[in-house]
Amino acid sequence: MNFESGTSLAVFQDQLIKQVREKNLSISKKDLRRLNRNMWVALATRLGPNNLVIRHRCLQDIFNGKRENLKKIFKLFGTLTPGLWAEGYSYWKYTKEILVAWANLYQPSFSTSVNGIDINFVRTAYTGKDGKLWPAPFGDLREEPLEDSLQGRQTEDSVECRPVRKDGLRYWISPYPLGENLHTVVKGYNVTIKDGIPEGFKFYEGYDKKYENKASEAFDMLNPRRIFSIFRL
Repeated sequence: MNFESGTSLAVFQDQLIKQVREKNLSISKKDLRRLNRNMWVALATRLGPNNLVIRHRCLQDIFNGKRENLKKIFKLFGTLTPGLWAEGYSYWKYTKEILVAWANLYQPSFSTSVNGIDINFVRTAYTGKDGKLWPAPFGDLREEPLEDSLQGRQTEDSVECRPVRKDGLRYWISPYPLGENLHTVVKGYNVTIKDGIPEGFKFYEGYDKKYENKASEAFDMLNPRRIFSIFRL
């Protein structure tokens, strides 16, 4: 039993995802225990669904050779995708590869749902100063355009995909707290695109730079909206 989380867990998952990409599913008994006995994942599934949790569930099925997490993965996916990936486009990219790999093995029809999120990110995109399509400015979003495979597609001038409403060059972002998932939006705001740049929007540079100090992190974690949202998960 372990409570591994954060960067350490992400690095472990990245290692396993690389193996999946290379079609190498060999795993030591020690790493298999590390994968299967993570209590933080079990707790976060209930208290703060997030990218690491759904990635972990997919990896468990792939390396155990059994489709045991189907219902959990479907529920997590539904919770994290009210229309767009609730943590923002960067975390969608971070999660999508293993979702596709899991679907290819165990649930091919699920690929349609995955593709649907890509389509919604295109629909709600704007044209950046570089002429490329950029994702709606919400969540913990790094300063990056949509991936190459989504470029050259048609956006929409007026569209709503929770937690985003787009009207021309203006976005309204609605709160969508998911318990203690601190990547999700807890307070609504609006953003205007000017000269291909979202005015006033702060791009994500990594969790270590997200908060000024531990006190501001704790303040966000204890936000009543986050806490009360746990009861609807």
